[in-house]
Amino acid sequence: MIITVYGGSANGKSEYAEDLASSLSENPIYIATMLPGGTEAAERIEKHNRQRHGKNFIIKEHFLGLKSIRLPFGCTVLLECVSNLLANEMFTESGAESKSIIAVMDGIKRIIKISRHLIIVSNNVFEDGQKYDEATNKYISNLAKINEELMKISDVFIEIVCGLPVFFKGNLNENLD
Repeated sequence: MIITVYGGSANGKSEYAEDLASSLSENPIYIATMLPGGTEAAERIEKHNRQRHGKNFIIKEHFLGLKSIRLPFGCTVLLECVSNLLANEMFTESGAESKSIIAVMDGIKRIIKISRHLIIVSNNVFEDGQKYDEATNKYISNLAKINEELMKISDVFIEIVCGLPVFFKGNLNENLD
């Protein structure tokens, strides 16, 4: 089953996705995509480490080239998160740059073939009304395209709003085997 958990920054989507992954497997695999660097990143990584405590995740840090990740067949995977992965592909020296959407989606499609359950976390960065530079606008556009594709391929698509799940597609009870 493919589940996308989507929402704004700091609204509880990561914790929701972590709890869901833990409910589906005794040892889910957590693919962490945030590049460690800077105070803000370090604080967010530490927050996620605290949230994961006691949930028996197998952590795999994978910042680029998701298609190359090695996973056991039939596993439960939490991909945290697509927005970081896309930024890494677009803006780091060894990233896919103009082919970033393809790199991200090819990696996700490969994980779908291997895993029993895939929970994907993505961000809603589209509603702040700000004007951005060309590179940031391209990032936002690319993330929108990826989120559209995730809506199409997901069995369940959930937006977390004020900490509460709103189901846009599918139902967890009907889709779990």
